[in-house]
Amino acid sequence: MNGLYLSPYVGVLALIYLLLSVHVIRLRRRKGMAAGDGGDIQLARAIRAHAHFAEYVPFCLIILWLLAALGTASLLVHTLAGLLVASRLLHPYSLLIAELKRNHFRCRVASMLLTFLILGVGGLLLLLAGFTASFAQ
Repeated sequence: MNGLYLSPYVGVLALIYLLLSVHVIRLRRRKGMAAGDGGDIQLARAIRAHAHFAEYVPFCLIILWLLAALGTASLLVHTLAGLLVASRLLHPYSLLIAELKRNHFRCRVASMLLTFLILGVGGLLLLLAGFTASFAQ
């Protein structure tokens, strides 16, 4: 299996990343800060939402693609990919909206748990596939 069925998820994630990038650029222009956050909490949160996405999504996508390429049940890969999209929507929502209004971290914690679930389950499945393949030879 080639993993091309992941393309809609990658497309949605690319658009989320684009929106996060544009948000940071707009805030930088509005606040007159070309680099850093200047101690501005709104800009700092926007930068972290953007950076957090860039830190986790590529690795998760590599895991998902490898799982698909190894022939992992497509329902499982679709589930993990859907959870990745959900977690990547929850995280910026929590940083940029929910926490500023209500000062609680439930959405961010949920986002982190979903991301760690994808990394953990995906990593374990890849380990299992690697060991299975190496002993089958």
